[in-house]
Amino acid sequence: MGTLQSLQKNSEGVFVGVQVYDRSSIFPLTDAITKEIVLIKPETGTKVTKTAEFETDGSDGVIGFYTETDDLDEVGVWRKQGVFDLPSGQRYTSVARFEVLRNL
Repeated sequence: MGTLQSLQKNSEGVFVGVQVYDRSSIFPLTDAITKEIVLIKPETGTKVTKTAEFETDGSDGVIGFYTETDDLDEVGVWRKQGVFDLPSGQRYTSVARFEVLRNL
């Protein structure tokens, strides 16, 4: 199991993303029609959907979004999942977790 990514509460301009795999290989997303990251907040359980973009050109299988001031507004372990539409249909990534830490 990998290290849990940690971010600070209310951080701006941080890329929150997911990398898509098909079994053990990177799945290129250059043909994706729409891309989203679905987040579940740790305290309230609120579901938030953010429009995602490529960090590069999509060939690396990475999609995500850059945070705005109030995006990471709850402390705790968040869940995230990528959702994308291909010409062949809608696909979902595995659910991943990341931690938002309290500021001083």
